[in-house]
Amino acid sequence: MSLLKYFKIRYAVFIAVIAASFFLIHIVQAVSGEPGSEANPLVSQDYVDSKVNDMSAKINDLTASVNSLSQQLQSLQKLQASKYEIVAIKPGKQMITGDSTEIILRQGQAKVIGSSLGGLSDVTEGIDIAGGGNVPPNHLLIVPRDDGRGIVADQYSEKDVLVLVKGTYTIK
Repeated sequence: MSLLKYFKIRYAVFIAVIAASFFLIHIVQAVSGEPGSEANPLVSQDYVDSKVNDMSAKINDLTASVNSLSQQLQSLQKLQASKYEIVAIKPGKQMITGDSTEIILRQGQAKVIGSSLGGLSDVTEGIDIAGGGNVPPNHLLIVPRDDGRGIVADQYSEKDVLVLVKGTYTIK
């Protein structure tokens, strides 16, 4: 093979490689997008900061909304707690009350759950009923503190104990 033919072949291969390289570069740019194009946008620090500030403002607005809704819910709970509610307590279950809760036994038998600081105030009779004492029917009882006081329904009763309650409580 002559030297001239050898250089022509090498030259042709060199041109083919260069042409293929340009072709591949254009394909890669078309797929990934040129810098600054819609597929591959360039952004400034100011743009990123403005978007972060917008998101922070939205988060602050949502936090304020959640706090407002929480306060409204607490107001509704206080409003609901200002009315007497009829509650049925299953035999053997406890009603643990919050401070200033009022209880009136309407049906059945129950005993007082006291704490180390005392029992429940029976304002009808003007006495303190200690833990373990019987709850008298139709007497207004007031819970002085939120320290685990309340009443327990007689576990041997065939019917639920019915009480009128004004205030906060949980049944356990």
